[in-house]
Amino acid sequence: MHITLRHLAAFVATAEHQSLTAAALHLNISQPSVSSSIALLEDHYGRRLFTRHPGQGVKLTTFGTQVAKRSRKLLSDALDLESFGHRETSLGGTLVVGCFKDLAPYYMPTLLRTFLAAEPAVTVRLKECDFDEIGTMLNDGAIDIALTYDLLIPAAMEKTVLAQQQPHCLFAEGHPIGKRKTVSLKELSQFPLILVNQAGSWQYVLQLFHSQSLNPAIAFRPSSFEMQRALVARNFGVAISYTRPATDRSYDGSPVCVRPISDALPQQAVLLAHPAASLMTSQAAAFAKSCVAAAGSLPEIDHSDAEP
Repeated sequence: MHITLRHLAAFVATAEHQSLTAAALHLNISQPSVSSSIALLEDHYGRRLFTRHPGQGVKLTTFGTQVAKRSRKLLSDALDLESFGHRETSLGGTLVVGCFKDLAPYYMPTLLRTFLAAEPAVTVRLKECDFDEIGTMLNDGAIDIALTYDLLIPAAMEKTVLAQQQPHCLFAEGHPIGKRKTVSLKELSQFPLILVNQAGSWQYVLQLFHSQSLNPAIAFRPSSFEMQRALVARNFGVAISYTRPATDRSYDGSPVCVRPISDALPQQAVLLAHPAASLMTSQAAAFAKSCVAAAGSLPEIDHSDAEP
């Protein structure tokens, strides 16, 4: 065979780090060795695996993306085979987990702790992303698996549902709707709306209103969930969220009030997005299995307490 595991390891490391220099440091080899491995692969296939951007590193071509997915799987299987027969259950290697950045702090620590307790030899790298970035990185093979909501997931990916969340509304202390035990979308539409400006997220929330022919005025579009909560707490508007932290206070200590929404709205799934089983690495498959087992111990959103 002209292609060796060393060549593939250099190629995958370059794809992950988007830099030959960083790949060499990661593998503890020389940069010329990395360059030579990639040149050999490109010569073998007769096609470019990367596009080079001076001062900006390298990026996988469409063909390179397909080769990278299969290379990761092959390297994972090789590590598994190497230890087969003289190890108990512990895996090695690297797992790259993508996670929606506003959801990650809520679930990821518990899932990660459970997984590493069972597989301590696996090196986990986390990449916090927006919805659209997760989809791109899954398609490109830059991440092995992702924790996210059921939004903007590429059609080729499979989904493993971990939990279902009900939407709730957020508002400031002393707000007029605070006297109600539940709030309807029609009532919420009378106040300025604060949307998190993330692809997929704001469109989804607006669609909830539009489905009832409601068109709320939009006050602000912050880029993060915590900024949204901070603006709500200072009475710049109301908001809808599927995630609720354990504390109903913003970063500056101002209370954020919460009420259930009375309309029959769809739940939102918290899930793992990943390639088909035949393309999953051993580490990703083990992580998915661990997450499913740990799903029962994940924090749940409690909508019963209406006070801040």
